[in-house]
Amino acid sequence: MQIARYENSFEFFSCQVCKNPAHGKHFGAITCRACAAFFRRSGTISKSVYRCDQNNNCEILKNGRFACKKCKLRKCLKIGMDDKSNF
Repeated sequence: MQIARYENSFEFFSCQVCKNPAHGKHFGAITCRACAAFFRRSGTISKSVYRCDQNNNCEILKNGRFACKKCKLRKCLKIGMDDKSNF
């Protein structure tokens, strides 16, 4: 009897940011590649660059996207993503 091996042990998890299927652990959180790339690009720049037109209360859209970058970055930081963590 053979036991199936999975290349990606995170395939059964959801991204902690957008709830789409996760790819792995990035910057200290279980995320999809898109959210990891977003945080890599956004997490190191000044947090005041982005602004929210919805009073910092945007909802996650049905496709897993956020209405604005500021709220997405805030969610990344809230779940513990850290640009000093290993990618």
